[in-house]
Amino acid sequence: MNDKNLFDEDANRGPEPHGDNAGFDFDQADQAQFDAQFEDLISKLGDLDDLEPEPGSSDLDQPQQVDPLIISPQARAVFLTPVASAEALAALCALSGIDLVIVPTEVGAVGVSTLEINEEAFGMALLAETLEDFDPKLDGIIAELNQLTKMPVVAIVGLLAPGTEMEPGVTGQVLAARWVGGEFETDLPAGLVVAQMPLQVEDLVLGRVEAIDQKGAVETKGIARWKALRMLGKGLKNARREAREKDEDL
Repeated sequence: MNDKNLFDEDANRGPEPHGDNAGFDFDQADQAQFDAQFEDLISKLGDLDDLEPEPGSSDLDQPQQVDPLIISPQARAVFLTPVASAEALAALCALSGIDLVIVPTEVGAVGVSTLEINEEAFGMALLAETLEDFDPKLDGIIAELNQLTKMPVVAIVGLLAPGTEMEPGVTGQVLAARWVGGEFETDLPAGLVVAQMPLQVEDLVLGRVEAIDQKGAVETKGIARWKALRMLGKGLKNARREAREKDEDL
């Protein structure tokens, strides 16, 4: 894999938002502080090809022995974005017709979606080694997120199934990749990516918790346009206030 950070700020940014959302461009100055902190976090990942799991650590590419809410095979996708405010991201997704649950985390707002998958397709998906052309819905969501944020988006997909008496918990695999400008760019080592994220992100990927039950989570489906516009303004205002408060604490 080429030598890039998880989010490469110099990568080609996605196309300008279109249609009704053309006026909802992020003010880069408003998020300057958050972007710097996010870039610092991601830069600490270094070259993921050179990282090795610590001795005794679990292999997140083959999750085992957890207490999930999984009762049938599913593909759970978590989208890492550079957007600081969950409310702002939820509003933009609602205005664009993207159905996700947006969850605030230590590394910014993430989107969560469960991809419909039958048992036969699930068995085939377990053989996949890449997220390229993995699912049309996945590609569509990421293309829209690229347009909204104008920055790369990383997707982590957990292919999860309930375990058996011999292998309790959950079985499956985790895949991760980065998209730039609405196009697949490269696969990433999923276990190492998840290991660098807060535990909350790992729990979401592995189905240990439901996204909608997380503090501050927002479901975008069904949000009225007037409410989305109000949420967008509130989210950006809160992000500016939090940035000022962090500046004052320094």
